[in-house]
Amino acid sequence: MVSNVQQALGIYQANLGATGNERTGAAIVQRKTQGEHSQFHFFDNASMAIEQTGRIIVDLIPKIYDTEKIMKVRGEDGILKQIFLNPEMMNVYAEKKNEYEELIGYEINPTVGEYDVVMSSGPSSATKRQETSKAMFALAGQNPEVMRIGGDIMVRNMDFPGAQELANRLERTIPPEIVDPDPEMSPQMQQMMKQIEELGAENDSLKMGFEADMAKQQDANQAKLQQEQMTQENENLRTQAKLEADKEIAVLTEAGRIKASRINAKGEVREELIKNQGKYKSILLSQGHSPEQVESMLSIFQKVLRDEEVLEDQPLDKMGMIQDAQPEQQQTSEFIDEF
Repeated sequence: MVSNVQQALGIYQANLGATGNERTGAAIVQRKTQGEHSQFHFFDNASMAIEQTGRIIVDLIPKIYDTEKIMKVRGEDGILKQIFLNPEMMNVYAEKKNEYEELIGYEINPTVGEYDVVMSSGPSSATKRQETSKAMFALAGQNPEVMRIGGDIMVRNMDFPGAQELANRLERTIPPEIVDPDPEMSPQMQQMMKQIEELGAENDSLKMGFEADMAKQQDANQAKLQQEQMTQENENLRTQAKLEADKEIAVLTEAGRIKASRINAKGEVREELIKNQGKYKSILLSQGHSPEQVESMLSIFQKVLRDEEVLEDQPLDKMGMIQDAQPEQQQTSEFIDEF
């Protein structure tokens, strides 16, 4: 009956630690491994049941934990940690600090997000720690330097009372650069960093003031340059206006001189004509002109010399005579040319 039960379960005496026909350690381990393979379905079904239970719990957590709570969870290292559940927070995860900015736990919102469960069967956490501790001490026996740089981790994986306190003391004896490559700065270092930041802020302020002064100086130089340019442009305009005025005065002066010369010349001609009027009458009469024509010709000539218009709206020649004139006027023009 016992043999039948062992064959049905796949668990033999060797799996239970009893001696059998095996003589070597490898043969005993092989028989034990064969027994574990034969009873794998028991552990597999148990794992699926635990996994399904986990899914049910994950589904119920947002419905049950609907108010702020402080929970205690134990990690694989066996240390209890505080978890602050806060369904009202906006984020999913955040660090929880006290009034001294010290980390006291983690704040979680269980109502945000969707989660799944993964189940893996194996040794318990206690068994893992025991095996880890054995492996660490075996390594420390071969290399004592391991104990100096990781003694706190080795002790923390032990289960005897006071292991955590001893591990904390050992951690304080390890150099900080080994425990944490980026440790929190000491108060002296924090003071130095604060002074550096203050000096940087003062430097930035001085730099901004210098840049503002430079900008003002550049604006002043630009305004001065624009003023000088405007002054030079005004001076150029005044010089050009003076030149144009002098030129216009010269033109007017020359025109006045020419006009005065013409007036004087006409006066001399008129005086000559009046003085020798009898002579010119005799000449014109000798040329076959009648006394009336002679009087008319001399009258027109005198009008020309007095700058009087002979006929309105009639073009004049260079001597002021009418171009399209009557024969008498044409003869007078010829007389003027000869004179």
